[in-house]
Amino acid sequence: EEVTMDRIVVGVDGSSTARSALRWAAAEGALHGASVTAVMAWSYLDQTGGQFDPGYGEVDARRALEAAVASAGPGVEVLLEVVNDLPAP
Repeated sequence: EEVTMDRIVVGVDGSSTARSALRWAAAEGALHGASVTAVMAWSYLDQTGGQFDPGYGEVDARRALEAAVASAGPGVEVLLEVVNDLPAP
């Protein structure tokens, strides 16, 4: 039985490693005709930058995810998913 890849999900956290994974996912998606979904988990308890911002929310996380996807370069269309939860350890 032939196995096909029709969906790739990649976690994005703003790191250089995540950007590399996103570029790989976009290239693989283009190669295999697969959709690509970039996921960013955010939480009030898990903010970056050293300062707690009580106003930080889903809109800010979506902007960060959009910026990460834009910086990954061309490839395939990437669907965005922002989740209010702690990222997996």
